[in-house]
Amino acid sequence: MAQPVEPRPRKRRRAVRVIAVVAIALALIAGAAAVSVALATRQFAGSGQIAEGVTIAKVPVGGQTEQEAAETVRAQWVSSLPTEITLKAADIEWKAAPEKLGVKLDLEQAAANAERVGREGNAIEQLVTRWRLRHATVDVSVTCTVDQTALRAALAEMAQQVNRKASNASVRVTGADDVTIEPEKVGVTLDVEASTQALATKLTDPTLRDAPVVVKADQPSVTARDLAYLEKVLGTYTTHFDPGQTNRTHNLTLAAQAIDGTVLLPGQEFSLNTTVGQRLSERGYRTAPIFREGEVVQDIGGGVCQVATTVYNAALFANLDVLERHNHGRVVTYIPTGRDASVYWGSADFRLRNSLGHTVLMLARVGGGDLTVTFIGSKADDTDVELVRSGVSIIPHGVKEIKDPKLEEGKRVVDKKGHNGATATLTMRVKQPDGTWVSTVLHHDVYPAGTEVVKVGAEPKEGEPLPGQPPGPGKPPQPAQPALPDWWTNPPTEEPAPGEAPSDTQR
Repeated sequence: MAQPVEPRPRKRRRAVRVIAVVAIALALIAGAAAVSVALATRQFAGSGQIAEGVTIAKVPVGGQTEQEAAETVRAQWVSSLPTEITLKAADIEWKAAPEKLGVKLDLEQAAANAERVGREGNAIEQLVTRWRLRHATVDVSVTCTVDQTALRAALAEMAQQVNRKASNASVRVTGADDVTIEPEKVGVTLDVEASTQALATKLTDPTLRDAPVVVKADQPSVTARDLAYLEKVLGTYTTHFDPGQTNRTHNLTLAAQAIDGTVLLPGQEFSLNTTVGQRLSERGYRTAPIFREGEVVQDIGGGVCQVATTVYNAALFANLDVLERHNHGRVVTYIPTGRDASVYWGSADFRLRNSLGHTVLMLARVGGGDLTVTFIGSKADDTDVELVRSGVSIIPHGVKEIKDPKLEEGKRVVDKKGHNGATATLTMRVKQPDGTWVSTVLHHDVYPAGTEVVKVGAEPKEGEPLPGQPPGPGKPPQPAQPALPDWWTNPPTEEPAPGEAPSDTQR
């Protein structure tokens, strides 16, 4: 069997030498490439330029410095963005610049990020990145941040234009007691905090042009549906006042505003003192004349009694039950005697009850020297009412004389003015469904007279004898001066004829 022939040692050595030469050549090539890569990487790193193929927000910035790239993006991209953002709330639109809403574009940071492309990692990684940039771009985004403090301040400013209070449905009375229902309006409140949180995310999109804000509906407490039963003026009354008495007018207006819009359900009671509240200076009430124990004094809240009086008469004409009513200590001038109502915090109130079958609404209006109170309700509760006064008479005041030695004899000086009193009986007549009338005596009022105090001189004139001494020569005795009649010094506020029974009718 033949034995294999081994290669000659000479040929083997030649092959090894060839391999070594190739290896050395490759090593030299790799070394040269490494040196070239290192030199290229160092040269690029020191150039300060952004690699070719890099874009910021799709804007090419290759070969530019960071500053140049930021300016290029500002000119070519930022200029194309919306200059105003529209915020929408209900039926209101509010426009503001992005900067006002706290929006900030960080172009400098974007340029810095673009400059790092191709410079991160080792030399080979950097070379690979730059090689890839020859075939595909690398886009760097622009960071958009929102300053929530600035955004919150802008929304608070917007809220001043957006916010509106709810408006309750209201009643308007025109002409011959025609009732018109004015519909309610829903209010709107901009929720600044919720809107800030919602917009803080949306505004990071620099292309945003409009966005809704968060609003809360402010629902009215009284709707047109709630007032659908208000069909007819059941009772109304007007009293007059002097607008020139500013403090009294102010108090009267405050009280009228407090009772305006009062709704009384069937069987519900109304208290004027409770509704108006205590008359205090810290609640806006001022000092004005009132009656106290028949005398005119200054006190906080003067004028509120006229509101009570007007409510009283309107309530009677509306056929409501009066639970508590007090007459004044003396006759007042803005209402016929026997038709007034006096109130005083803590001691005298005016109260009534809705004795009808349906809800009623009380309105109080002040203007032009007139105070008008109106009760509105269902047509089913409408009826005719008459108020008849009887037994109206004047109680003349007395005169009390006090001798005053400091006054000349016969001289009279009124020290305290008196006032006449009066009496009156009020009867209420209500027409029934069958056409008959039912009469009810409401009250018998007595308004005491106030005694007038007159100082009478007791000191004789110079040269005249003292009382009890004969007159001097040539001077006849002087007769005493008669007192002036009561009607001269205190004319009555009302002068009804004896037996007069005036009446008022509500149709």
